[in-house]
Amino acid sequence: MKRNILVFLSLLCFHFLSAQTNKLRIELKPSVSMSLYSSKSLDSYPSRTTEYSPTFIGSFTINYLKRLKNQDYIKLGIGIFSTGHKAIYSENPPIHFSKRTDILKAHYVQVPIEYVIAFGKFEMDLGVSGNVLLSEKRIVGTGDNEKYLYDIPFDGLAFGAGAGLDYTFNISNQLGLILGFFSHYLLTENQMNYGVNIGIEYKHKK
Repeated sequence: MKRNILVFLSLLCFHFLSAQTNKLRIELKPSVSMSLYSSKSLDSYPSRTTEYSPTFIGSFTINYLKRLKNQDYIKLGIGIFSTGHKAIYSENPPIHFSKRTDILKAHYVQVPIEYVIAFGKFEMDLGVSGNVLLSEKRIVGTGDNEKYLYDIPFDGLAFGAGAGLDYTFNISNQLGLILGFFSHYLLTENQMNYGVNIGIEYKHKK
């Protein structure tokens, strides 16, 4: 009798584990991106000041969520992560020019790994990422362009950490619409992104 119960429980456990639902998810992430460096001034005549302000940008990821025995998920992905900021240069007194604003942007191939805590239709994720620089660009504003360097302050390899909170709207048994919020910090760049997460997911049995 005990043996039969153990066999039954083993089969039930195997069936439960084999019926776990994994997810494939495509996500778009429009965000506000900013540099966390403080403004700096050059003690000269005229004095030169560099300030930073946010800019709007977008990212994209494809993720696979592997369900664990405790009903949480491990999330692995690959995508294009974009970051950037505005750099505002000024002189006082304005001998050469009064102000110029450049827009700096960088695009990375990102590989994130996250732990996803599931509670109902909500999911909270925490994780890290490796990022390899794909392209970078500076859009130069109007003004005397010879007075400041054009170096792009983005490294070829950057590491990040992030968090997010998502809600799933079920479209069908297999399809869902994802809406949420996220933040991501590039440690080596001192760049922060805050934005919304819009995605669609496909659920399947392993």
